[in-house]
Amino acid sequence: MSAFDFFAPRASHSWKFTNPGDTHTGTITEVSDARQATEFGSNEPAFWDREKTRPKMQVAVTLDTAERDPQDANDTGKRTLWVVEDGRSGSILSAIRQAVHQVGAGTIDIGGQLTVTFSGFDPNSKNPANPRKVYSASYVPPAPAGGMFTNQAAAPAPAVPAQPVAAPATPAPVPAVPDAVRQAVTALIGTGQADEQIAATLAGTGLPVTAETVATIRAAAA
Repeated sequence: MSAFDFFAPRASHSWKFTNPGDTHTGTITEVSDARQATEFGSNEPAFWDREKTRPKMQVAVTLDTAERDPQDANDTGKRTLWVVEDGRSGSILSAIRQAVHQVGAGTIDIGGQLTVTFSGFDPNSKNPANPRKVYSASYVPPAPAGGMFTNQAAAPAPAVPAQPVAAPATPAPVPAVPDAVRQAVTALIGTGQADEQIAATLAGTGLPVTAETVATIRAAAA
């Protein structure tokens, strides 16, 4: 982090999952170091056990989103997702791990697109009066090159000598869809988004894809 980054605006809004079906999507810009969570409504450190031998750790994931708070004129769309170190099935951490595994990535990365959905409640929760929330997620890795978060300057194209005009060649066949694009589209199809919405979403990550390509992948997966 540079000295200028220290004074940059920080995400002041957190993703909230109030009702089943609530979904949030954003592009990852920062992942904090792990820190100990605090008890709800206080600043007391949180633990998993009564003996206080197992601290409850969490990380803050900052994302750029299209969300805006109409009551906040300075809302830039940055949102924070708090991810608790909870490996139980259906937790936010477990859902993200599964989404990352499905696209063949090792972990989330800066520039990746993350979608998290509050799917419902755990029917086997030990506290029916306050059942545990269950989440699902999808993840689109950042483009391997040329994406919005890469810093490499494009090399100038070499000069090409003029060639004599030849007869029109037979049109080349349409190239196959790259695996990275296919995986990203398939992951977003699972969230119920329309073809045009998926194409617009991936355009922001540097993956070239059209609504027609999304429709083709959707039809092939049906």
